[in-house]
Amino acid sequence: MKRLATLLVIALVLAAGLFAWRGIATEAPAARSYYVNFETGSDSNSGLSANAAWQHAPGDPAAGGRPAATALGPGDRILFASGVRYRGTVMIGHSGGPGAPITYMSAPGPAPAIIDGSDPPRSVRRCQSAADCAQSPQWNHLTRVEFAEPLPDRPALFTAAAALRSAQEPDPSDAFYADRIAEFLEADGKQLEQGKARLPRALAARLAEPGTAALDLWVRPNRIARRQVVSIAGDVASFDSTGLEHYTDRPSRLAVVGHPSLIDQPGEFAMLEGNRVVVALLPAGATSISVARGRGGFNLNGQAHIAIRNLDFENMSDAGVGVRGGVAIQNYVPTAKEIEVSSNRFRRFSMPNGQGPVTLRNVENVKIARNVIDGVSMGSGIRIGRPSKNVEVTANRITRIGRTAIMMMGVENGLIAENQVSDVAGVHGNGISTYLGNHGIRVIANSVWNTTRPMTFHGDHGKSGRPNNLVFARNVLIGTGDSSAALSSWGKNTQSVVIEGNVLISPEAGVLLAPKDQGVVLRHNLLSGLLIKKGEPAGWQIDDNVFTRLTWQQKRSGGARTSPDLEKLALRLIDGTQAPPEICAIVGAAASSAGDRRIGATARC
Repeated sequence: MKRLATLLVIALVLAAGLFAWRGIATEAPAARSYYVNFETGSDSNSGLSANAAWQHAPGDPAAGGRPAATALGPGDRILFASGVRYRGTVMIGHSGGPGAPITYMSAPGPAPAIIDGSDPPRSVRRCQSAADCAQSPQWNHLTRVEFAEPLPDRPALFTAAAALRSAQEPDPSDAFYADRIAEFLEADGKQLEQGKARLPRALAARLAEPGTAALDLWVRPNRIARRQVVSIAGDVASFDSTGLEHYTDRPSRLAVVGHPSLIDQPGEFAMLEGNRVVVALLPAGATSISVARGRGGFNLNGQAHIAIRNLDFENMSDAGVGVRGGVAIQNYVPTAKEIEVSSNRFRRFSMPNGQGPVTLRNVENVKIARNVIDGVSMGSGIRIGRPSKNVEVTANRITRIGRTAIMMMGVENGLIAENQVSDVAGVHGNGISTYLGNHGIRVIANSVWNTTRPMTFHGDHGKSGRPNNLVFARNVLIGTGDSSAALSSWGKNTQSVVIEGNVLISPEAGVLLAPKDQGVVLRHNLLSGLLIKKGEPAGWQIDDNVFTRLTWQQKRSGGARTSPDLEKLALRLIDGTQAPPEICAIVGAAASSAGDRRIGATARC
């Protein structure tokens, strides 16, 4: 009996030990916070406190020691030092878990951490003589900047306050939108096909002086291509036109860039000596300069349950490295899931290849919220590409964009809501666009103003066999003086489009639609006119809209309402004299006076 009792006790003890061992083996490790300080950290530190920070984050190709060997897990946080510039990129290599994402964020402190895509040059000094700076007659106002490695042909240079730009003729009226083709020189497309560009004689004579020059050429399909000038003969500049399709059915356009003789405004620069030297007329107060060569920020790399919060991203460019360069947050392949990008700030980007600070393809269940994007030259803001699904872009503030502020392409189930977009111009100049076969996209309560094309959409020629199901509701869309419409369809047989309760103001029309669009509902809008391109629609529902003025189509159809006071309202909105809060107040008053509070009733400014 005693022997049996003893054996029972031993069995119970062994069982308890086995269960305990199993419990230890299956219990998830505790989440940890790792600290990164690019200025004072060391990859040999533990990384577990601000005083023992790493220099590099895990996933940075430059990381060594402990961060290179660390496998992140659910709930882990990477804390970048407050106010410190991190000059590196992170290839995210691990996934978090449901409710426990891996989070990249700023450490507590007075200022966010800065993910900086640029690096300082080898030396910066004032020009010592005319010979020191390409025989420029204003050499004593110029700064000479030297680099260890040659710059790409389209470099991105930054001061602490602003991006610099290549010296240009004609000078743009707004240096940020240097690619406004309306301000370029007219050119003969037939001559351009032969690699010849006839220039004003005085300009051609300047290019014969020391230095190199390039041409920014407006080519099909509506883009700017840069080509180096290989020779000057009289007033004709020769260049390599291979691979370019020039406009020949209308006047083509070009600008001359990059020659030191063209420097005549603060913020302009030119390259010398095999692209290793820059001479620049720095803006007042500028004391530092840096160059971006295509380094980005974070590559999601197909991981899941990732959050990127409260970081500043600055001084990035895709110059010289293609469309994937200089992107702050990107994913291409494989599919990344359960992603949050929130409360970050993106400033001073140069993206001539057209991408944006946030460029995501192959993503599912994504939330992009409460970010600020300010200053993307020639590029976009947020771009979501196919195949993606369940994407929300909400409450972001996006200003000064050279391409498209928010773009969805080939997305299943998307929401674009309560965003503020302003000051969008350049070659494309779109505020919000839904293209390439989206399905189930809701564009709700956004405010877009001072923008060439506030909102655009199109279908996919019905290739999917399913309706697009696009909804545009309660938005305030204000076009600029050269805008053709506040909301435009580019056609391609878009199927099922509801346009309801919006304020749509533009000089030519509030809405521009294509006759082959199907299942269009247009109701309860305040708009400055409706235009339909080249044809008559069938089966549309157009009900109870209020017009600032009537186009011939509304006059012919009869039954449309207008108000003598609304034309003045439209002009005030178009000329940009109304600040966003004033727009909201005016819209509310207009809706009230029109007797329909459903018009723009909940649009956000």
